[in-house]
Amino acid sequence: MSVHRIRLIGPWEFAWRTSTGDGAELDGKAASGTIKMPCDWQSIFGSRGGKVAFSRRFHRPTNLEPHERVLIVLTGVGGSGTIRLNGDSLLEFSDADSVEADVTNKLEAFNLLEIEVEHQPIAGKLGGLHSPVVLEIRQS
Repeated sequence: MSVHRIRLIGPWEFAWRTSTGDGAELDGKAASGTIKMPCDWQSIFGSRGGKVAFSRRFHRPTNLEPHERVLIVLTGVGGSGTIRLNGDSLLEFSDADSVEADVTNKLEAFNLLEIEVEHQPIAGKLGGLHSPVVLEIRQS
């Protein structure tokens, strides 16, 4: 089976979904902003647990053949959460190292991917999106 992978690395937006007190900072860390992904939870947020939405925009892959499928694949995720594409919920996951969702029929010309992750840091366990999120184009 032929597979083409597009890594969604680089700048992602993030925003806390849990209560942040005054909303400005969490233990010296910003409550929202832009970060370079992939990056583990502790490197971004330290020992603070909670729920964070990570988002990134991307274009629909070009030259897709009718027999090809496009999947969003998370190969390194720590915590539980939800994957959304263009506001539609695709999949909920819980403590899974690898997650994938077929988005072939949901792609638009320009897309917004949101991955909401809830994580409580535990020593020795990576959290967040600690490996690249990829678009995988597979032949069906």
